[in-house]
Amino acid sequence: MELGVARKTILEIGRELAKDGLVAATNGNISMRLDETTVLITATGKNKGRMQAGDLLLARFGALPPPGASMETGLHLLIYQARPEVRAVIHAHPPKATAWAAANLIPGGEADILPEIALNLGKIGLAAYAEPGSEALALAVREALAQGNAALLANHGAVSVGDDLWQAYDRLVLLEHYAQTMLWAHLLGGAKPLMRN
Repeated sequence: MELGVARKTILEIGRELAKDGLVAATNGNISMRLDETTVLITATGKNKGRMQAGDLLLARFGALPPPGASMETGLHLLIYQARPEVRAVIHAHPPKATAWAAANLIPGGEADILPEIALNLGKIGLAAYAEPGSEALALAVREALAQGNAALLANHGAVSVGDDLWQAYDRLVLLEHYAQTMLWAHLLGGAKPLMRN
């Protein structure tokens, strides 16, 4: 992908994440795979709704993260290495999904409850807690994404992936919507798994 287009897309996604309340203040990080060796990723400590082009840095596979890059650069790079088809990664702290993560629960448990979630997200994983920015967290997230396109990070937040950044964003929105829907379903007495033929 052309660098200028990638920068513009990440800045737009950052504004959408902030506007929709899926990140707060400076948390979260966004990246796009530019080619087989390079990823464009957000800098650390930047409000996603007010980023500028200079807040996006180039990271390369097999090299140290550039100075000022997100502390989760290693996590993003490991996802791309494990899932060659993935072209975009978003890590955010959507409040409803993060509430499930803080409870160490997956909305719907192991069952498929809503068909649009099963079709778009696949199996939602739950990465065991590890310190932010650590290799242990990156490895846990890689495992949690092995069978799906979104995962919760215990006591931390969520990650979504996609063929492009808009697909990753839409999947994060779906995860947040699912988290809210499942909370209401539990309050109403429980959710019923999909009945398959």
